[in-house]
Amino acid sequence: MVDPSTEIDFDRDILPEFRHQDGRGIAVLITSEYEGLFRNGGIGTYYRELSEQFHAAGWTVLLLVSGCADRFGGRSPFAPVARLFSTAEIEEILRLKPPHHRLLESVSAHSLDRESLRALLFVQAVVRSCPAALVYVEIPEMTGLGYHTIQAKRQGMLAERCVTAVTLHGCQEWLSEAHERDTAEYLDWLWLASHYEQTSFELADLPFFISRFLRKRVEAYGWRVERSLPMENFVPLVNLAGAPLPLPGVPEVGTPVVFFGRLEDRKGLLVFVEALLRLGPEMRTRIHVLFMGKSMPLFAPHCRGMGAVQWIGQQLDGQISYSLHTNLTSDEAIRTIRGLQSPVVCLASHQENFPNAALEIGQLTVRMVVSDTGGFRETLEFIGRSDGVHWFRPRDPHALAAALTAALAGLPAICPPASDTLRTLNRQLLERKQAYITQAATALSGALAEAHPTVAVVVVAGPEMEACLDHLRAQSLPGLRVIVASEAFADVLRQAADCRWLLVLESGDRLVAGGLAQLLAAAEHSRADLLTCPVDCGGWLADFVGGSLPVLFRSDLRRMGRCLVSTARLAPYWEALSGTDAAHFCLEMLSLAAALGWRHLHHPYPRVAAPPCPAPADNPGLPVATQLRLRELLGTLPPEVWTPRQLRWLVSTLQQTIQLETVLKPRLWELEWRVEYFRKEAGESPGLRERIAAMESSKFWKMRSGWFKLKRRLGLPADGV
Repeated sequence: MVDPSTEIDFDRDILPEFRHQDGRGIAVLITSEYEGLFRNGGIGTYYRELSEQFHAAGWTVLLLVSGCADRFGGRSPFAPVARLFSTAEIEEILRLKPPHHRLLESVSAHSLDRESLRALLFVQAVVRSCPAALVYVEIPEMTGLGYHTIQAKRQGMLAERCVTAVTLHGCQEWLSEAHERDTAEYLDWLWLASHYEQTSFELADLPFFISRFLRKRVEAYGWRVERSLPMENFVPLVNLAGAPLPLPGVPEVGTPVVFFGRLEDRKGLLVFVEALLRLGPEMRTRIHVLFMGKSMPLFAPHCRGMGAVQWIGQQLDGQISYSLHTNLTSDEAIRTIRGLQSPVVCLASHQENFPNAALEIGQLTVRMVVSDTGGFRETLEFIGRSDGVHWFRPRDPHALAAALTAALAGLPAICPPASDTLRTLNRQLLERKQAYITQAATALSGALAEAHPTVAVVVVAGPEMEACLDHLRAQSLPGLRVIVASEAFADVLRQAADCRWLLVLESGDRLVAGGLAQLLAAAEHSRADLLTCPVDCGGWLADFVGGSLPVLFRSDLRRMGRCLVSTARLAPYWEALSGTDAAHFCLEMLSLAAALGWRHLHHPYPRVAAPPCPAPADNPGLPVATQLRLRELLGTLPPEVWTPRQLRWLVSTLQQTIQLETVLKPRLWELEWRVEYFRKEAGESPGLRERIAAMESSKFWKMRSGWFKLKRRLGLPADGV
């Protein structure tokens, strides 16, 4: 159900009137990377290729770039892209109404929600501005950029002619695993981003996976992948007829050995350098190594805190001839490699999805040394490249040194895949993607909703209850039952058991006009088990979207919204809820939804208003008594009903907490010693008081305070470290 008060138009005639022609329409590509805007490949190359393929097939391509401060005003320097915008200019290019401003103000300090909501507002405007067009929206799962758009589509807030797709490129959990960096300084951000990524992928009309390897990884994390569809990357065709790019400073003697990829742990940089040092003395004098990739911070214990360039110099200066090329675009790097004399190119990543690097290098007549990880195997098999490829076991410097030695030993005949073959592959991929889009656009979306679903609204008795009841009567719903809870709240809830839905309101709550009907329509359309929505508290929104159990245990009761829950889902747990009350009801529903794998959706717009009150200045976390209530509730659930996803989260959280304590302990001990020392000396030197104050405001001291807060929220002893 589309609410007129939340409809959006473009502020001026930025978009022409695009009309649906020959089954084609508008492709809205939303991404944080696009090759040409930024000097990178990877996802940026994917979206450049995607835009070119859609443009060639007659689609009108709109590009929305996230996390970019530039303002484009629709002007695009890229031929395939008809209009280019950034999320930073959303407030300038759209005619926002008060509900939209309140939404954006409520998330101004939270990057994940801010970018995701801006993307939704843009999509709403495109769909409304192009009433005759098929609108296809594709978003990467990374950081949950499409979370609110996917949720809105599932709830019927976007027209059925809008088809949403989320492509699996590399979620935060996998990146942490691939980097072997499970400890995160910002666990709250990691937990929420991971929840948004998973939810976006699972609820999209078209959940695409690029490689079987990454699909298996996220399935192991507990993601639901049964609806996911195979959709390999389009092959970026290398211009083999163009002039190679000469590279100054590269010696003409010595065989070029190229490390191709970002200079970071996950791309195998550390293993590659160790393998170089394991080569025989004569072999080392016969090569020149070119590092082609952006320099990144390193996180392995023996080089933590160092940049890649610094570490390479520390390891290789005086040992091997090498040069650094850290500012090349993907195209420049490929042209440079084509200009080298019989090079060996190494792709050393520990794990990969479906890397464009292999698609591009695989088209060149070069010897390749490649990590035998799933993504590389799938990619090179996809384009039919096997000549001159030497595989090695990932993370094994001995195996990599042996593969380099074998590759350097001879010049085999190499027959890369023909350009015509790759064009045929791309045409087949485009036909497959367009078939998926057409099927999704014509399929019956949403559940076959009841015409008038029954809903019980429990109103907590209080001094402002009459106004709340008046607003309920104004909803004019034939299936509505209103129950006043003056005591024995849990017993009152049971009176709703024969209704389809249950909603709990505080005595001061006011449902907006048509709000209950909109929530019911969204829940029915999306086949939700639980639907949450924000509450307008007069100047700020109480809007907690939920998530995994670690997120819930660090939540703030004052920021809870309201929830509509399926009584069929609640039926087995009435007894477990015997101790519940109105203040904790939404939190407990979110906890059951997380643990049991209920279908939980979140409505972005507030359908309930509460009496104005000041916005919380901080998040003290859940009181210990509330944590114990949750623990008792979750403890009543038999092990066999728990979703594997939440069991993994609990184990991961325990692991991250232990690792975080190990990392912080030495730093905290040192800080405590210094502070105590200075306190004793402060009486003799007034200037030391300022030094103590400065130390207590330092990053590590704040981490110390944050660590104690984290332990308290998780119910761990806060004494000592």
